[in-house]
Amino acid sequence: MESSVLFSGIFDLPWWGYVVAALGLTHITIVSVTVFLHRHQAHRALDLHPLASHFFRLWLWMTTGMVARSRSESIACFGEACFFTLRNPTTARR
Repeated sequence: MESSVLFSGIFDLPWWGYVVAALGLTHITIVSVTVFLHRHQAHRALDLHPLASHFFRLWLWMTTGMVARSRSESIACFGEACFFTLRNPTTARR
């Protein structure tokens, strides 16, 4: 029993099952960055329920290792790049 768990994991999936699982987990991470960090934290354009906010914070911590202790710390790099492009009309999309 122990050797089969070591070689096939807890879930015995076919090869395409691992691909689907990886794509699904990656999609959740991308949505977390877009919704939580970009819309909720950086622009304050979205108000999230505290449970949703904690889920996104936990998910990003578990998948990326990023610790968002405060709003200013978590968006410091993003804010500088984003606000530069918003203020500079030469970098705006046409």
